Amino acid sequence: MTARKLKVILALAVALAAAAVLFVAAAVFLKGCSQQHYRGSGHQDVTFDISAKGDQMVFNGVGQGGRDLYLLDLKTWRVTRVARTAEYEVDPAFSPNGKTLVYAAGTPGDRADHLFVRPLNPRGAPHQLTAGDVSDASPSFLPDGSWIVFARARRYLFGGLMNGVWEGWSTWSLKPDGTGLRRENGKGRVFGNPPRSLSYGEFVLAPLPPSFAISHARVKQTLAPMPDVYFKDWTRPITLPRTSRILFLVEVWQEGPSGVSKKELWQVEQSGLKPPQRVASSRLFDDPLGWTP
Repeated sequence: MTARKLKVILALAVALAAAAVLFVAAAVFLKGCSQQHYRGSGHQDVTFDISAKGDQMVFNGVGQGGRDLYLLDLKTWRVTRVARTAEYEVDPAFSPNGKTLVYAAGTPGDRADHLFVRPLNPRGAPHQLTAGDVSDASPSFLPDGSWIVFARARRYLFGGLMNGVWEGWSTWSLKPDGTGLRRENGKGRVFGNPPRSLSYGEFVLAPLPPSFAISHARVKQTLAPMPDVYFKDWTRPITLPRTSRILFLVEVWQEGPSGVSKKELWQVEQSGLKPPQRVASSRLFDDPLGWTP
């Protein structure tokens, strides 16, 4: 074997060894990424709920873990934080008696969201209801508080260098203490990825009021003359108990259609006879404790 051939063979061996090292490193990196909990920036995951008495609103806003839970007093307009946590919290919902919250949260290092309940007592601690390599979302109590219904995804679609997504959503339920987990086979379907509303059996969560189509049109009319705000969509309309008002989120582009969208809180009368009104700007979700009406 000539010296030239030997050099070529050694160069190929070094190149193959380097490629193998890079492959192993990439595999380890991608495996780690696939297990990490990730949420994109922006307002796409802003969610809220109203207590049965209609006196409080719970929502998720910027906080320690990316998103913390906050309470908005609908009489005094005072905002308080439920708790500072390392988890990324979404989809909060009140129990019928208003004393407990159920929500989904992502823990750093876990790519899935799981369900938690937390008493609103300042000394109350959260209790984790679900676990495992499944992702849970959109929990809500039944009207009598005996069960929690939620959406579950059981397949994770790995996105390579990009972030993966959960798919294969279906309706599940369990008791508030975490027991009795069951799939609601044949009792309804869950729409969206992840879903933001559930429909099952004779119960319907977050139903659309008959007048909301009119209200939707009036929202467009209200926002159309505003050159610095671009209307796109509305989400999760909730009727305030004992009133004729509907609270909902509007997605707007404050910097124009090429900017970054934000969510604002709006209200409208069910009759649709009065124009919608903005209740809170996007700062409510970006800086909850610094927001003022």
